[in-house]
Amino acid sequence: MVSPQEAVPALIQQKIDAEALLHITHNAGLSGDTTVSALSRLDDALRFSPDVLVIELGANDAFRMLTPELIKNNLRFIIERSLAQYSDVEIVLAGMDLPYIPAFTHRFEPYRLRFIEIYPELAKEYNLPLIPSWLEGVVGDPMLNFPDLIHPTAKGYEIVADNVWRVLKPVL
Repeated sequence: MVSPQEAVPALIQQKIDAEALLHITHNAGLSGDTTVSALSRLDDALRFSPDVLVIELGANDAFRMLTPELIKNNLRFIIERSLAQYSDVEIVLAGMDLPYIPAFTHRFEPYRLRFIEIYPELAKEYNLPLIPSWLEGVVGDPMLNFPDLIHPTAKGYEIVADNVWRVLKPVL
């Protein structure tokens, strides 16, 4: 695992500071977070009265093979609850991808493709800025991930932070 200083929230804060934007990041996520666990902590996460909320959830749900529709419904609830509590909050949705695994293509590929689709569908439904793929350029790359090929290294997180920043900067 990487240190908190090498993780995306800290890297985004560095970019915010470099641009002299008056925003402070708060990382409300937990390692291993799922949409279900995030739902149970949503009120706590919203206590910061965010101006901008980046929702980056779902990959751990997919690793547990929760249905894409359940994941989508949980994300929908998080979006709606956040907007209900803070009607002027800007929400940025982070799209997820899963590694293509040739050995499991016949069973896993339909699931993977349906999972990927839920993010642009929700972004369109709620007119949200979308980070097309949180892990674009990182997913499945052994040079940018730890041996589990799931968790990015510090170098991988630098790429992830760039992916986020491309969409987040205009929102800020």
